[in-house]
Amino acid sequence: MPFIEGLNLSVLEPSAQIKRWLRSDGAQVYKRSNKQLRNRPFDSAIALSQNNYINIYIAVSNTMDTLINVIVWVHIAFGGVGLVAFWFPVLARKGARLHRVAGQVFRWSAYGVLSAAGITVILRMVQLLAAGRGPSDSGEAWAFAFFLGYLALVTGVMINFGMGVLKHKRDLAGLNTFRVRAQAYLAGGSSLFIVAWGLYWQPQNAILLYALAPIGILNARNILRSIKGASERQQWLLEHLGAMLGCGIAYHTAFAVFGASRFFDLNNAGWLSVLPWILPTALGVPAIVLWSRHYRLKGSSQSKMANKAILD
Repeated sequence: MPFIEGLNLSVLEPSAQIKRWLRSDGAQVYKRSNKQLRNRPFDSAIALSQNNYINIYIAVSNTMDTLINVIVWVHIAFGGVGLVAFWFPVLARKGARLHRVAGQVFRWSAYGVLSAAGITVILRMVQLLAAGRGPSDSGEAWAFAFFLGYLALVTGVMINFGMGVLKHKRDLAGLNTFRVRAQAYLAGGSSLFIVAWGLYWQPQNAILLYALAPIGILNARNILRSIKGASERQQWLLEHLGAMLGCGIAYHTAFAVFGASRFFDLNNAGWLSVLPWILPTALGVPAIVLWSRHYRLKGSSQSKMANKAILD
């Protein structure tokens, strides 16, 4: 489902350094008989300590895997509801009861999805650190975790702004608060961070970071521009439309990449493997442009009619 389906949830293997440590003389001492160990108390202490480490490591990894699996199912449940709820506001009459209710369902489902994604990413990073795996020897795993965290963060900023403009229809400058500005800077800063991280460590899947990095920067720019005040008629509507459809693109991209391949056993190879990444954006961005143009023209027409009525 969205955002975290791609995580490998199996117990992490210890790093090469930890494996060498576990194969050290102290660990081998543990295999000797109790009689031998009694004559060598120092070796016995080393062996006991390392054996305790092994037991604790396995227990913690198994516990975290169980916890992550539970969170994944919570994530899937919220994601499924959100994918269905997204289309009701799109297809329903704007402002109608169905539009408003379904929009709230999508909003809170998205919060559930993003919260589960964030928790899972944190736990995954803890697992990597516990296994002694850093960016230098597990760059792809770290890059993927940062990518998922970034996608969840930016999507959360979009949905917060998209719903926030509904409370400030008359003047978007009412959104010019520290919290909204902080979210915008956080989205833009996270874009710069993942690009810098990818350039420094150069993991094989760095293309994921580079390809979607502009989303955070563009959203930050749009939010900071919009909260200065409306620049055209029905600006709130255009911002709401763009933000919510942007969330829909993120939702469907994540589902196409991580969820659909599992549920429908898709095994795309070659250029087909790129389709899940680009298809939602290729369809969604023109939809945003066309829909925004429609409402701009509609607003312009209504304004001209109002002016004509005043003159008459």
